[in-house]
Amino acid sequence: MLSPLRLRAGLFSCGAVHLTSLTGEALISAALERLGAKDPQNDLSAEDAAQGLGVLRRMVGLWNTKTLLPPVRQRSVFSITASDGNYTIGEAGHTPDFAGDRLRFLEAAAVIASGEDREHKLGILTPQRYQAESDKGVTQTGMPQSIYVEPTVPVATITLFPPPSATMTLVLYYKPLIAQFTDLVTGHYFDEGYEAALVSNLAVWLAGPFRINVNEDPMLLAEAADTRGAIASLNEGPEEMAADPNGYFSDADSGWLMETGE
Repeated sequence: MLSPLRLRAGLFSCGAVHLTSLTGEALISAALERLGAKDPQNDLSAEDAAQGLGVLRRMVGLWNTKTLLPPVRQRSVFSITASDGNYTIGEAGHTPDFAGDRLRFLEAAAVIASGEDREHKLGILTPQRYQAESDKGVTQTGMPQSIYVEPTVPVATITLFPPPSATMTLVLYYKPLIAQFTDLVTGHYFDEGYEAALVSNLAVWLAGPFRINVNEDPMLLAEAADTRGAIASLNEGPEEMAADPNGYFSDADSGWLMETGE
């Protein structure tokens, strides 16, 4: 069984929501106990900790490629300068123009002119639409109308069309990446549900290296799938209905005519 009291290094309470700080050591220990590969009364060995940390990092890295497993969304603002339409974003250690998550799931973008509060929405270019831009070295500046993000490594590249004519604020709405565990002792805060999902799924991932037949524990497999699914469901978030010029509002399954209520 899971031992949440052993896991929780710290809790932040706000109403009914609890943010949980988890360390790599605590997750690995709990996962091995769930797998039956560690006695809860014994400390985590250095060898098991090192092996478990590598597996945990690979699992979180894979989760960060899944649209619905990273947290819902984040709004970040950055200052952009006149005549400059090219920027990089990523971890501070790689000296990007903007320090933050390397963009993987950009959901929306806008610019705010100096002295204004209004966000001017930017169109997000797909690789195909970016390819169709005939003058990628455009020198004419103005209010940016579109943005292209290329998930280059180690920092992502941002291109604005056209480049701004003055200093402005760039607003990005995106899914932040799941915090990566670079060591055993640094704690990271997670929303409710992540603790159970990380522990049960890590237990499944550790079964191979620890020579345990996970198929003999169908409850663990079901638990891992259910908790991962719960995170994905949590992160779907609300969706707005789209409208067309004829006054129809629709979602993926139905339509609604505002004038008649049908």
